[in-house]
Amino acid sequence: AGLPPRRTRAIDADVARLVGRYMQAVVSEGTGRAAAIEGVRVAGKTGTAELRDTSREDCTPSPGAPCPPVVDDPSDTDAWFAAYAPAAEPRVAVGVLLVQNGSGGETAAPVAKQVLQAALGGTPG
Repeated sequence: AGLPPRRTRAIDADVARLVGRYMQAVVSEGTGRAAAIEGVRVAGKTGTAELRDTSREDCTPSPGAPCPPVVDDPSDTDAWFAAYAPAAEPRVAVGVLLVQNGSGGETAAPVAKQVLQAALGGTPG
């Protein structure tokens, strides 16, 4: 009933490959290391959304020098992590959002790792 969906390219193939390499670096050497799975190339991106201004009242931020938080409270941020694996020929994609739960690399990436491992058949790591 109807035509099959038509595939369209959202970005240039070279750009897509470059983004994929950067996402692999996030997991192999960046903020998403907690999603790394031994023997599997994982590509991912961390994220942290600030829910409220926690900067000190006596501080004036400047470009590149934000005010430090009064208290480092994980409930002040939403944590997210998006990933796919294996990176060269993806079979699984996952997105994790943890509301009021810290930073993406610290809290959401380990959850994504567990989901990826389960979906890939319990890959060790």
